[in-house]
Amino acid sequence: ILNAREAFDAYYEKYNDESLISNLEILLAAESAVNEVRLQDIANVETLISAIGEVTEENSAEALPKIEAAERERDALAQKYGDAVLEEVNNLEVLTAARAKYEELNPAVTLGDINGDEDIDASDALIALQHSVQLTKLEGDKFVAADVNKNGVVDASDALLILQYSVHLITEFPGA
Repeated sequence: ILNAREAFDAYYEKYNDESLISNLEILLAAESAVNEVRLQDIANVETLISAIGEVTEENSAEALPKIEAAERERDALAQKYGDAVLEEVNNLEVLTAARAKYEELNPAVTLGDINGDEDIDASDALIALQHSVQLTKLEGDKFVAADVNKNGVVDASDALLILQYSVHLITEFPGA
């Protein structure tokens, strides 16, 4: 279709006469059909974005798959038609805002770095051990960071794994 359009445009530019082109309506119909598919692809992305809804602390886990699906379709749309097509997606800012809100509510957690100092060391193991004997209570991201074996509890085995990691006896956690 693109080649046919280029050929027609070159011919028309040179001769300024389309009367000798007997099948121009075929080109126009094909271009129209491609445009309809493009518009449907855009509408599909907009529908996926609309399905995300408002991202809150209560629903962020359910919102993530919707955000990811919309992002995949947005990326596929841009790959298929070029980045300029994204300007035609009417609610793209909703997707951007939803992702930002999700990231705000669910910051990236580094397994083993319970105190958040960007260093996994004996102090993190101590915090996990204190939680396991109920001297402290870990919640939220700190609990997620401490549960390095991803069994849903923070116990002495997590503390031991963190300590082993900190002295380079292991290079990754079972839950990684």
